[in-house]
Order: sequence, then C-alpha cells, then structure tokens
Amino acid sequence: MLEKVKRFLSKGVKKDVNFDGTLFELSFSDEDIQLNLLTWLLSAFVKSGEYTFESLGKPDQEFILRQAQRDSLFNSTERLMRSFNEETTQKLQQQIAQGLEFGEDIEKISKRIESVYDDAKGYRSMRIADTEVHKAVNQGTAEVYKEEGYTKLVWQANSGACEYCVGMDGQEVEMDQPFVKVGESVSGENGSEYVNDYVDVKYADLHPNCKCRLVPSK
Repeated sequence: MLEKVKRFLSKGVKKDVNFDGTLFELSFSDEDIQLNLLTWLLSAFVKSGEYTFESLGKPDQEFILRQAQRDSLFNSTERLMRSFNEETTQKLQQQIAQGLEFGEDIEKISKRIESVYDDAKGYRSMRIADTEVHKAVNQGTAEVYKEEGYTKLVWQANSGACEYCVGMDGQEVEMDQPFVKVGESVSGENGSEYVNDYVDVKYADLHPNCKCRLVPSK
C-alpha cells in the first residue's frame, strides 16, 4: 500500500487532487479475518443462549443454533467489513490530503498512512470486536426469551451508561422489533441527540462499546 501511494505521489500530485477510490485496495476484507470474526460471534451467541437457559432454571435445555441465526451473524460480519474498509479508506484519503496541503514530503505522508493502519489493526479493530460480541450475546439472550414464550424485551442500561442509553433505560418493544430504527435519534439529558445511522438497534447495542442488556417481559 505504501509503495503504491509513493508512486502515486511521486508524479507531482497537486494538493487539491480528488483521489480515485481505486487507489486504495485494502486487504481488510480477507476471508480469514471475516471467518475468525464470525466464529467468535457464533461462540458468543451460543454461550449466551446456554447461560440464559441456566439463569431461567433450565440448565439441561439445549440451545439450538438455527440457520437463520447463522445467516444473520454472517451478514453482520459482511456489513462490518464493508464499513471497516470504507472508514479506513476515508481516513487514508484525509491523511494524504492533509499531508499534501501542508507540503509534506513522501516520507512524512508515509508516516501518516502507517498511523492509519496501526489504528485499524489496534483500537478500531478491538472496538468493533467488543461491540459485535456484546451484540451477539444480547441476541442469543433474546432468542432464549423468545423460545420461552416472552413477547417483549426491555432495555436495561448498565451502570455508568452514557446519557443516551440512560434515556433508553426501561423502554419496551415487541419481540423482534427494533428499539431505534435507522435514521431515528435518541435524546440525551442535556438536549443533545445521537443519530442512529448504521442499522436498526434491536439488541441494546446503541453505539460502539455499549454494555447495556436485555430483560424479558410478557
């Protein structure tokens, strides 16, 4: 990637250049990465279901992973990889554009590019993994509640929750219905708003690193 950008910049690119997206051919969509993430989510989903049966006094009840649930988690990993690549590409474009604007040489711009990849492999990747595992755990819990005849889910904010999740605390929805649809917003205590611009929020997963949980209701 660095060599490709260096060749591109060595042509004397102007600082107001509009980058062609084909410049950034990222490797983060590697099938092994997606498979590892999917395996992690499936494990979290199943363990959560088993634990929920235990908490309901049915430790011997078998939790069955159905094809529809597998497909849901697989689609989630595909969507995540697309989003991850798009965000990384945007960050790369921003860093290169800033470097050109400041008149930096190729070596300094290369450092900017390396920082984007370091962030992608570090904090951002762990944030995504933690967030999606949390979602898979809540999804597994919801499936057990559904099997046991519960018809509604209630949002339960964790201790230390953000102002938006505090605002969601106690809200109830019908089983399989979202708490917050795409395009809708959640108001905070100080009047600010959190806009959901990703996917429907169904499993108490309002934002990255959210730790809220679900409880059942008849």
